[in-house]
Amino acid sequence: MLTTPLFEVTRDNCIPKRIFHFLKLRSHALWLLVAFFLSLSLLIADQNQVRPIKTFRIYLMNLSAPLIRQTSFGIDWVQSGVKNFNDILSAHALNKRLRQENHALKKWQELAYRLSAENKSLKQQLYIVEEEASPMLTARVITYPSGLLTQNLLLNAGSRNGIKKGQPVIAENAVLGRIIEVGETTSRVLLITDSSSRIPVVFETSRAQAILSGTNSSLPKLIHFPSEEIVKQGERVITSGKGGVFPYGLLLGTVVVRDHVQYVRSPLVWDQLEYVQVLLNPPFSQDISND
Repeated sequence: MLTTPLFEVTRDNCIPKRIFHFLKLRSHALWLLVAFFLSLSLLIADQNQVRPIKTFRIYLMNLSAPLIRQTSFGIDWVQSGVKNFNDILSAHALNKRLRQENHALKKWQELAYRLSAENKSLKQQLYIVEEEASPMLTARVITYPSGLLTQNLLLNAGSRNGIKKGQPVIAENAVLGRIIEVGETTSRVLLITDSSSRIPVVFETSRAQAILSGTNSSLPKLIHFPSEEIVKQGERVITSGKGGVFPYGLLLGTVVVRDHVQYVRSPLVWDQLEYVQVLLNPPFSQDISND
């Protein structure tokens, strides 16, 4: 005996499901709309300083403060841990680099000791008279070079402090210039970059001699040296001790070749000098006080 089902699923029977799905979507949109208007109302009320809203906000702030503190403490702990880990990695790399540099410096130290002993022995055999170290006076720079025609510095020490005309001035173990004017409490320094400056020099490696002439720029140039001598880029230039102004062996800078012209780059930064040293009794024999 065949029986027919009470409810047969057909395409027409899917209509209630569609209606239910449509109403479900409408309810979601309705809740979203309600939430939007509620947020907008709270924002407007907060801007207008509505008292109930302000009280409720303060209550929520006080309620969430402990949680925020705990959360921030955890974040700070994590950030601190990451920073410490990065510092450990950096310290490890730095330690490795310092070990390599220390190893190289030890080799140079041994070489310096050996050369120093050899130099001392050769000087004794040749009966070379050692030059005595000159006492120095430290003075503060008052003005920096700013003129296009002159390159001078002004110091806050003068004749009252034992400064005399012609005394060499150095800074950071490099030649800065010489004293050209002396007052009671101030003195003026002619820089090696001034166009009127002429200094006898010698190349530290090739031992060739030349004259360092100022150019009113940061790079004084080398003149009057033998053309057959090969001047190498980066070679150190020192004072030759001739001329009766600068003692032997003071550093002037390193050779820079530009357009087949040899210049000397000083290690000094002229407009950043704060203190300089004046050699009070340099070991020269000529009296240049009247120059």
